[in-house]
Amino acid sequence: MINFHKKRSSGPDINMLLLGMIAHDIKAPLNQLAVYLETLKADDLNETCRDIVGVLNAHINSSGALLDTMLGWVNLQLTQKLPQVSQSVLLKLQADLIIISVKQLFIDNESVIENRIDHNMRVKLNLPVFEFVLRNLLFNAIKFNKPPVRVEVSASCHKKTIRICVSDNGIGMSAHEIEQLFNSINKQKNGMGKGAGLGLLLCHNCLQQYDGKIWAESNDQQGSSFYFMLPLGS
Repeated sequence: MINFHKKRSSGPDINMLLLGMIAHDIKAPLNQLAVYLETLKADDLNETCRDIVGVLNAHINSSGALLDTMLGWVNLQLTQKLPQVSQSVLLKLQADLIIISVKQLFIDNESVIENRIDHNMRVKLNLPVFEFVLRNLLFNAIKFNKPPVRVEVSASCHKKTIRICVSDNGIGMSAHEIEQLFNSINKQKNGMGKGAGLGLLLCHNCLQQYDGKIWAESNDQQGSSFYFMLPLGS
């Protein structure tokens, strides 16, 4: 079992280094398989073969996203001893870049991600943490809802913090499922398997380390809203 709250030594965490190397080594052949499948899609395949290629491609994208989550978390763990530098950014632009990267994983998916962050919102925050959490929440919103799903990203400032919201019009969750989201790696009825559970758990742990928090609101069959909050730099 991974101990998320283990006290860190002054030197590099060997376990984190090994985990990062393993994830990177697994991701490389997955990328090669993805390229190979793309070439197959261009061939004159029958319907059965096209369906098989589509399923394989979806599994590869999902596994690749999970490995990206692990690599992002490892990187944050290895650099958390460094001073926390708040970067001044145009938040809508940064969110747009993340949205583009997530959409590339779901090229054949008709779901829509709308960025409703104000064009002029410039804030100072921990950019790597913001990117890590937002990417995971967007991926989950598309992956674990039946397409087409509509996802909206919004943000608002509250005194010395900023709150980001990722909402969707998917199948939603029960109150019991929400209670379990950030406590353990569970399989939810909406298809959220271990990949989603691990990603949310890492997001929760990451935000705790950087004085932020994450929570969710949802009604069964009425969509979900995930919120996370980060402190603003001075």
